Amino acid sequence: MENSKIKVLIIEDEKPYLRLLDAFLAEASCRGRSYEVTGAETLSQALELLETGGYDVIISDLFHPVSIFLETFTAIYARAVNTPVVLLTGQENEAVAEEAV
Repeated sequence: MENSKIKVLIIEDEKPYLRLLDAFLAEASCRGRSYEVTGAETLSQALELLETGGYDVIISDLFHPVSIFLETFTAIYARAVNTPVVLLTGQENEAVAEEAV
């Protein structure tokens, strides 16, 4: 069985975190799985990529400069209904986490 690449879209406006996630997936690629990572620094850039991307999974920061919290998820989900979305945040607010779930 051929090992196909898992297409990942990472939406993160802070470049160091975008590079960290990319490096993590590159390391995981060396261990038997293969990932094709596309990075988007803005939500609008990510939404454009989602129009044609065909991603297997989306990893996104929950807070972006032009949208926050559930607005971010709603915008992503509207364009990728059948794609798993992993939301990350540096916020230490339990209420935010509960509402996101």
